[in-house]
Amino acid sequence: MKVITKTGCHWYCYKHINGGLHPKRYFDSEDISEANASPFVAAVRGPIEGTREDALKLFEEKAEEKK
Repeated sequence: MKVITKTGCHWYCYKHINGGLHPKRYFDSEDISEANASPFVAAVRGPIEGTREDALKLFEEKAEEKK
């Protein structure tokens, strides 16, 4: 796993059905529940403490594991 920057901010990231990745600030479990309930969301990862870029890495690492 890559180094995560400790910022005090929490993030999650979702993958849109069109393939786009969308990092979002995480405030409570409702954020992820809403993302999972959306018909436009293919997958959700997180939350993690770090930066926006760290949240994007959640999907990059999963892709690398499948290679």
